[in-house]
Amino acid sequence: LKGLPDGSSDNPYRVVSSEVFSSLADKGNYIVLDSDLEMTSHIDILSSEVNGNGKTMYIRNFNGPLLGRISESGSLRNINIVIENSTLNVTEAFAFVTVLNSGIIENVNVTIKNSSVNVVIPGEVTEAENTTYIGILSAVNSGTIKDCSVSCSSMNITGYEHINGYISCIASMNAGYISGCSAEGDMLTDTVDTAGITAENMENGIIEKCVNKMNIRQVTSSSAWNPNIGGIAGLNKGIVTSCVNYGNLKGESLTMLEDIQEGEPDPDLTVLIGGIVAQNMGRIDHVINAGNITASSSKTNSFAGGITAYSSGTMEWCGSKGELSVRTEDKYISCVGGIAGRIDGTGSCKNGYSLSVLSLSGESTNKYSGGVCG
Repeated sequence: LKGLPDGSSDNPYRVVSSEVFSSLADKGNYIVLDSDLEMTSHIDILSSEVNGNGKTMYIRNFNGPLLGRISESGSLRNINIVIENSTLNVTEAFAFVTVLNSGIIENVNVTIKNSSVNVVIPGEVTEAENTTYIGILSAVNSGTIKDCSVSCSSMNITGYEHINGYISCIASMNAGYISGCSAEGDMLTDTVDTAGITAENMENGIIEKCVNKMNIRQVTSSSAWNPNIGGIAGLNKGIVTSCVNYGNLKGESLTMLEDIQEGEPDPDLTVLIGGIVAQNMGRIDHVINAGNITASSSKTNSFAGGITAYSSGTMEWCGSKGELSVRTEDKYISCVGGIAGRIDGTGSCKNGYSLSVLSLSGESTNKYSGGVCG
């Protein structure tokens, strides 16, 4: 017969209260939940291996992340997390579940309701000198996230033009491995770049077999900001493979030309909306976009593509069948393509197809569209 629980893999601690869970989280033990938990306090580090056993953690009216980080030895598996009625002001990297994941997150299903995040400026900032990663599951991932899901109902995120703000559902910045994850619901963001799975996928980041069903709309009234939205990733420097986007993506710059008081609009600022990735500098393969995509601006270039809005990387075995529309005014450039809005530099596209319906509107004198590339 087994003795009393000792935190080993054969005889894990059986937890029924949030207080006991918090006290054991950083001890490197094996933990199994035998009850749903109402979480009321922040935990700095999870170095234990947690089997949620299908139970639910509730996070209500919370003012911070549940976990500061999951260490390389830590793991969070087989658990549901419900986040409700949380309105947060953040000045740095933030996530509802864990800010940093260096361990394993597997089969974790997050539902978020009636919550919002505001990026607050830490003192006087006059240029984009800070980067703020905001995630639902994780802000920064250098470990493994597998078979997880995020569902959002009426999620609102507000950023600021002089902060490089990024928001996504699984991991805002990925330098690790993400597989089999999904996002669904509706998200409205203001002056913060957005993606369904990962906002920035770095050089060693891998995203595979993920699905986005999140409808994302980003708007801005700032003359110094333009929306970037990707169904799977915002910026890709690594690998995105075997992923699908079903979400409708819409980016709008609401500032009109006459609203700009000083100088000409920056021609380098471009609205980028891509069904899979907003901007691709890495590799994309075996992906499909089935969502509708809209890019709209009066003061800047606007690019939209079924797979990516702008690519200097590689794309292969890609397909799109959503409706794609772009509006730009005056002298600025409109590009819409069934695969890519624009391909530059060393960018390439092989074995792709598009069934997308393309639309260009506005008074721009520089309009480009194509079944593959605009």
